[in-house]
Parts: sequence; C-alpha cells; structure tokens
Amino acid sequence: MSTGAPTTERRVLGAFDGTLVTVGAMVGSGIFSTPSLVARAVHRLDLALAVWLAGAGLSLLGAFVIAEPGAALPERGGLTAILRRAFGPRASFAFGWTMTLVLVPSSVAFFAGVTAEHLGAVIPWSVPTLTSLVIVAVGAVNLLGLQPATRLQSMVTLVRVVALAAVALAALWLPPAAPVSAAPVAAVSWTALLAAMVPVLWAYDGWIDLTSLAAEVRSPGGPSPAR
Repeated sequence: MSTGAPTTERRVLGAFDGTLVTVGAMVGSGIFSTPSLVARAVHRLDLALAVWLAGAGLSLLGAFVIAEPGAALPERGGLTAILRRAFGPRASFAFGWTMTLVLVPSSVAFFAGVTAEHLGAVIPWSVPTLTSLVIVAVGAVNLLGLQPATRLQSMVTLVRVVALAAVALAALWLPPAAPVSAAPVAAVSWTALLAAMVPVLWAYDGWIDLTSLAAEVRSPGGPSPAR
C-alpha cells in the first residue's frame, strides 16, 4: 500500500517502539481506577468480565480499522490527516481543535490526577499539587524530543505491565479470603451494561494514538495483522 505524501520528519521509531507507545497509551491509569466503576454498575463478576471482553473486542476492531489509513497516510497530525483526506478540511479542523481544547487536556488531567492519588500514599502533598507536577514533568520530557519521550513512555509502560502481572499472580497465589454472605443481586438492565461499557472503553482507549506518530515511524506501511 502507498504510504501517502512524502514527509520531512525523521523516522526514528521502529516496530518495538511503536508497540510500547501503543501499549503505554492503552495500559494507562484508567485500568487502575475503572474496574471498581464497572463492578459497581453491574454488581456481578460474570457480567463485569463480559463487559471487559466486549470492550476488548470493540477496541481490537477499531485498531484494525485505523491500521490501514494510518499506514497509508503517515503524516503529521495523526487522525486529523486521515479525516482531512476522508471528509475534507472542515471535519479535520473541527476534530483537531476539539482534540486540542477538550479531549487531550481532559485525558491528561484525568491520568495525572489518578497518578497523583497513588503518589499521595508515599508523598505527603496535596493531590492538585502532585497532579500539576506530574503534568509539568511529563511535558518537560516531551520538550526534550521524541526519543527521550519515547524512552520515558517505554519505562513507564514496563512498570505498569509488571505491576499488573504482579496483581494477577498475587490473585492466583495468595490464599482466598473468607467467604462472605452475598446480598441478593437484582436483575441488571441494558442501561447498566451500557453504563459499564463507558469506563471500559475509556480504559482501553489509546489504540489510535500511534497515528499521531506515524510520520516518525520507520516503514509505517509494513505488514500488519489487519492485512
């Protein structure tokens, strides 16, 4: 497939870097804060697991859908470049400013806030102060350039994966807690299931983020599972 218009960006990211960036974007702070929201919405373990599996399937389909245009248009702007080619400059302009003014700032604030809440257990500072420091620190690293930011993302991703693996292994190895008497569970409505799907999709969000770095990825049109 054609890789679109030439770009003047230096292509310094390989497949491994791109994988870590995507995993880091998806395995963010959301996975540590949303499971309780899902459980509270459906009140049943089997339904909670079903919602997580459904969200995983939808996210996988979305990643397959975006893989083709992302590889075909490895340009600056990520999804805005794809929207410009598909729907014209007005749609691209509207989405770009929505990302700049609403979507990205709210996501950064949420993830930094969750990180600050966890840091507050070991650093006796207020959550707003820690949130601001996290945003400033990450922003400063990004100002240093693409490669330092990618290295930071890779290290943070590995820490998250190790933490999740430790939680999973602890659940298998530690002795089970004493059973408790469960209260009768009412029937779960479709509204509750859809409400549970919102934090699930939020936690899985990030599979589209690599399109923003497509101009810096080596061989962006290479083989992918979508083809």
